[in-house]
Amino acid sequence: MQQPGMAREPERPPNYLVRAIILLVLLAPLCLLLGLSSAYAALVALTGPPVMSETPAWMRALMDLLRAVVGLIGFFMPIAALVQALKVNGEYNAGNYAGAEKASKTAGAYCRQSIIILVIVIFIMGVDLLRYLVPMKR
Repeated sequence: MQQPGMAREPERPPNYLVRAIILLVLLAPLCLLLGLSSAYAALVALTGPPVMSETPAWMRALMDLLRAVVGLIGFFMPIAALVQALKVNGEYNAGNYAGAEKASKTAGAYCRQSIIILVIVIFIMGVDLLRYLVPMKR
């Protein structure tokens, strides 16, 4: 029985571990595919043979580099969420309740940002698929 003057442990904050693992499994391969293919496309646009296009080569390369940056961010964001989610239990078990709460909030924020990146990556890949399939119909 706990005495009235004794302080109780605060409730364990959510650690978002399962959410971070699922996002890592989903985002890592998609973002690697997107980032590497976009980086290669940018390299080909800058160093390859000239192509007849209304869009200048530097602009196509810039768009591909921006897609590669999205892929890079999407690859590392769930890793950071997973690290923070693992940190929650360690901080709580060590008695650092404020650190556990901070790590929990950070892991939750990283998970939300990873979900937004996942939606963006799916949208980019859908646009690429449409861009690939539309000329086949003609």
